[in-house]
Amino acid sequence: MMKQGGNPRPLDACYNIQTVVDGKNKLIVDFEVTNCPDEKGALYKMTESAKEIMDVNEITAMGDKGYYDPEDIAKCEQNGTICYVANMTSGVRAPNPEFDHEAFRYDKDNDYYICPMGAILPFKRLKKAAS
Repeated sequence: MMKQGGNPRPLDACYNIQTVVDGKNKLIVDFEVTNCPDEKGALYKMTESAKEIMDVNEITAMGDKGYYDPEDIAKCEQNGTICYVANMTSGVRAPNPEFDHEAFRYDKDNDYYICPMGAILPFKRLKKAAS
């Protein structure tokens, strides 16, 4: 079960896909579909699988902050994987802590957020990813 579209939204049955891509050739080396809601432990598992498939002893891996797990990273680096993973504390925070993400309330019935100052923040649009 995973939360959909933000912290207060309902839980739903979902899947998490882990993918390893060869940066040079831009080809998928391996993938795994799980129902685990986070990436803890996935970095080591997927990099070891990639090394086996590509028949190499060393690789370089990059991951977002969801993969930040010091024990997992240390395990990777002890086994020949150089890791570039964003630190969990490197996320952007509001200049004023009163306006951090956690300070906003979600109104499920009306599908909008309420800012700490009491203003209603209605849904406007989905942000499309650059292609």
